Amino acid sequence: DPTPDPTPAPVTCECTGTSNEYTCTDGLTSHCSDKEQCVGAGEKGKWSQFCKIQCHVVAYTHSPLLYQCIDGTLWTCDYFQAAWWKGERDDCMETSHTNLHR
Repeated sequence: DPTPDPTPAPVTCECTGTSNEYTCTDGLTSHCSDKEQCVGAGEKGKWSQFCKIQCHVVAYTHSPLLYQCIDGTLWTCDYFQAAWWKGERDDCMETSHTNLHR
């Protein structure tokens, strides 16, 4: 039996720390969108692994707390965290300006 060719390693990308830029092992250099921040590294094509949307607390007086993400979405969360990456908390729900309570 012939030995099958080994599966090539996936192309990975890493943030450079300059102007939201990332470079990939296949030579691609690009940038995350202006509503995202380049953080860390990940597999090419799986942009959300390293192009992330940051959210910040905007209201401490609510229960639950109110956060706004750089993409304009609003979220209510059960516990305080000054800033976080969208999609990485399970205690938050998207909300609107007119509906701040769950």
